[in-house]
Amino acid sequence: MSNSLFHIYAGTQGSAGLYINEIIKALDLANIKQNAFVSYYYPFKNGKKIFYRFTDLAAGKKKTKYRPYIRYVELICGILIIFLKLYLNVLDI
Repeated sequence: MSNSLFHIYAGTQGSAGLYINEIIKALDLANIKQNAFVSYYYPFKNGKKIFYRFTDLAAGKKKTKYRPYIRYVELICGILIIFLKLYLNVLDI
């Protein structure tokens, strides 16, 4: 597993998404194996979309008083999914 890198970015819309996309492309040019875990509405194809499927405002959802709590649960579930994938060695690295 040498020269492998894991990115975990929960908020990846707008400028942050462009920044992460450029990091991923630069590391690809350096032949570094990597996996990026990003928001469900990340606008590029180079990432595993895990975070904030139901509460992201980029999807046109409206703010409610329960949104922060649901968002927190989505964040924890996303981190657990990543941990289980890494622990069970399901990733193709």
